[in-house]
Amino acid sequence: MIAHIWAFLTRQEVVYLEDFDGAVTKTFAKTTMFVTVRAKRHWPFNIHNVTLLPDGTVKGPSYVERWTK
Repeated sequence: MIAHIWAFLTRQEVVYLEDFDGAVTKTFAKTTMFVTVRAKRHWPFNIHNVTLLPDGTVKGPSYVERWTK
C-alpha cells in the first residue's frame, strides 16, 4: 500500500518485473519525455534500466523478460 502511495505522489506506477528464471521483483516505472516507460531493476551490485513495451515484454536483450502492473 505504501508503494502505491509513493508511486502516486511521484507520478510513477508500481510494476512487477519477471526475470528469465521466474523471479518476480516489485519496482516503480515512469514514463519518460520520449513516451517510453522505464523501470529500474536492482541487482546486488548495480542498477539496470529496463524499457517496458506495451505488450508486456521488454526492449532488447535483458535479464528481465516480462512485466505486469
